[in-house]
Amino acid sequence: MIQMYYRISDEAMSIAARNPSLAWDTAKLLADMATNLEELAVRGETTLSYSELYRIDQLLDAYAERAGEHMRDIVETIQRHLSDGVPERHYGVTVRSAEPS
Repeated sequence: MIQMYYRISDEAMSIAARNPSLAWDTAKLLADMATNLEELAVRGETTLSYSELYRIDQLLDAYAERAGEHMRDIVETIQRHLSDGVPERHYGVTVRSAEPS
């Protein structure tokens, strides 16, 4: 997935620069998930909820709507990976089966 990111990062930055609300949504999601990102970087594992995965998917949709064909194809691949459980099998991400009460 990291290689996919590098292939679209310039276009993603351009899209965010032209869409302040999307840039804000991206910054908010990254801030909200800072602990998870740190856990992945330090321990190589983290736990996400289904609602967090949904937020990621919605943000990816927003980028895909504004993207060129190449980026849209990569975003769709990332979304398929998220829905097919690839992060759980290959990237140290565990998905909670239920939201905490």
